[in-house]
Amino acid sequence: MSIFYLEVDGDFYAMNATTSISRNSDGSLSNSLVEDGNYSSDNYTTRPVVLSFSGMITDISTFGDSDPNKKSINKFDKKPKEYLDSLKLAQINKSPITVHYSDIQSPDTNCYFTSFNHKQDNITGRAGEGLNAFKVNFTLQKVRFAAGAKAVARPSSVVSGSVTTKAKKSSSTSKVTEAQSLTWTEKSVITFALARERENNLAQ
Repeated sequence: MSIFYLEVDGDFYAMNATTSISRNSDGSLSNSLVEDGNYSSDNYTTRPVVLSFSGMITDISTFGDSDPNKKSINKFDKKPKEYLDSLKLAQINKSPITVHYSDIQSPDTNCYFTSFNHKQDNITGRAGEGLNAFKVNFTLQKVRFAAGAKAVARPSSVVSGSVTTKAKKSSSTSKVTEAQSLTWTEKSVITFALARERENNLAQ
């Protein structure tokens, strides 16, 4: 049994010959130029895992466990048409793919095709008996689901105290302004009343 294969909805897809497998996982550090002329890093980010496969699929079974009538018994023994059509459908339907690439490491789940190429040439192609062979290359990227922001039920004691102090100051300022405004209004009314009284006295 090949240890290099894809699993889609409980079905398995392995190449008849796998020539190359790579798993790439990289990241990057932030770089900020500081006063002493050097770069300082204060953050590190990881990029999605990328898996690449190269190999061959053919009508000639390399998995064994087939009866004389060529009916597939081995779960990996798929003809090129079924192999290609099924994986193309998985790509169109955006089906998550589990990639098994090692017998000593855990598989990568939630992977999706980012490229899928198959070709025939003067070396790999269609035989006189109608048998087919294809060179296949595909790349998958693993999806990493980020954690969402968490709601905070209430502010910390420090923030809460700061907000309360500001609210008290704002309330106190409003009261002073209101008292000053009321005093000015009263003064205006009194001044106006006195002026009218003087006018009446003069008129008499």
